[in-house]
Amino acid sequence: DFGEESNLLAIDKEAFSGCNIQEISFPASLQTIGEGAFFSNYSLSKVEFEEGSNLTSIGAEAFSYTISLGSITFPEKLKTIGDHAFSVSALREVYIPDTVTALSDSALAVSGPTTAYIPASVVEIASQYEYVSYCSLTRDVALLTIVTTSGSYAEEYANKYGIKCVIVEEW
Repeated sequence: DFGEESNLLAIDKEAFSGCNIQEISFPASLQTIGEGAFFSNYSLSKVEFEEGSNLTSIGAEAFSYTISLGSITFPEKLKTIGDHAFSVSALREVYIPDTVTALSDSALAVSGPTTAYIPASVVEIASQYEYVSYCSLTRDVALLTIVTTSGSYAEEYANKYGIKCVIVEEW
C-alpha cells in the first residue's frame, strides 16, 4: 500500500522483481509501471488500482511469472500493455478497457484457462500466432475464451485462430 496521499508517478524497471509481495494497491497518481516491475513475483495474488487511476502504461514483462495472480481489471485510462506483460501468469479473467487499441506481442499469454474481455476499441493484436501458441503451457487454444462485441477485431481474431468467442450486445 502506497498510502492515501501518495504522489507516486512511476514504478521503475524491475523495481519489485522477484519480491514476495502478495497484494498491492496502486495509488491514483501512478501513470506507468515499468518493464519487469513485478517480474517473477510468485506470491502476488491481488492487484488493485485506486478509483480515478491515471495509469496509462504497463511495461513489457511487468507482471510476467506472477503465477498466483488470478484476475485483473485495468483502469479506464490504460492505453498500453507491453510485450509479454502478463506472460506465464495465472490470469483467469482479464478485462481490457476501451481506451486500449492494441495488444502488444503476447501481452496476455497466460498459462491456463482464461477469459479475455476485449472491447471493440482493440483493432490490433500483435503477433497473433504467437499469442495463440502461448495462451497456455499446453499451447491449447481451447483454454482461451474471448468475450467481445459482434463485428469487432477480437471476434475476427478468434474466428481466424479457432478460439472460442462469446458475443455480447454491449460493453
